Amino acid sequence: MDPYSTEYLSRVLRNLRRPPTFFLDTFFPEIERSDAEVIYFDVSDERPMMTPFCSPVHAGTVVQNEGYTTKSFKPAYAKDKRTIDPEAPLRRVAGETIGGDMAPVNRERAHIAQTMQRQTRALTRRLEYMAALALRDGAITVKGENYQTTNIDFGRDSSLTMTLSSGSQWGDSGVKPLEDVEDWCLSAASLSGTQISDVVMGPAAWRRFRESADVQRILDARRGDLPATMQTVLESADNAVQYMGTDGTRRYWVYSATVYSPEDDQEVSVLGDNQVVGVSRGVEGVRHFGAIRDPKAGYQTAEYWPKSWITDDPAMRYVMLQSAPLMVPYRPNASFRVTVA
Repeated sequence: MDPYSTEYLSRVLRNLRRPPTFFLDTFFPEIERSDAEVIYFDVSDERPMMTPFCSPVHAGTVVQNEGYTTKSFKPAYAKDKRTIDPEAPLRRVAGETIGGDMAPVNRERAHIAQTMQRQTRALTRRLEYMAALALRDGAITVKGENYQTTNIDFGRDSSLTMTLSSGSQWGDSGVKPLEDVEDWCLSAASLSGTQISDVVMGPAAWRRFRESADVQRILDARRGDLPATMQTVLESADNAVQYMGTDGTRRYWVYSATVYSPEDDQEVSVLGDNQVVGVSRGVEGVRHFGAIRDPKAGYQTAEYWPKSWITDDPAMRYVMLQSAPLMVPYRPNASFRVTVA
């Protein structure tokens, strides 16, 4: 098999190690691939209603079906294009015997694998960031080079996005953070019909939360009830999430990841320092991927598509990874975000 073909590179990608993801793996386990340029998704706006009563000798009351709202989005194209230094095959690679014992073509392949590793990790961070935004804000803003900035609003109820005012902020006299969290979880449950299972905080919000005597009395920091997938994330050396315990109903986490945003040319925090995000495992998060718009890919459905080619003048090898992603919470009211200070 040609080691520079897309088929071969795709196999390499599947075997590469990806960075751990918390929001993505926990709340967006399902994957949907589309062979269309536009992604269609249904957002539930159904509330937990009861069947109405009426007299047994009268016609039944017509109930308005709340159901769902169908939305569409033409995803921005995530494209990571890099060059392989033409002099790299002529230099010793890390770990190679002093003086060099590898053929130049093997060094080139090693550099390609390393480049693809970086591309894969960058794409995984992009997906994690989109998943976090969908749960944090109930919306995702997509912007990029030669792409009109677009806001995808999933229709979360506005009452589930809050900023506490002076006097009611965490740390203010008389404020009980645990009671606040319980109230916010009840609000989300009443609107979505599903219970908040996980509460994720920025570092500053957590420090204020843990100072509460109520929290110190009930919080259990043992990890015995965690799913195996979460144990794996926590054991990773470069994870940005810490499990802080459970109150018997919900799990509490601290999330401190920052990522470099090429659109803003700066480091950005995935979760604000003073933000609290509550999420239900029933949020029904789905990873959507639009068609790969590349003739050599056959416009097929895929999460990503790698390719490599050479230009003759100057002589240069390129490696590119393409994807058309959108993270969608099908039950947007199953999350909330509050800025507590």
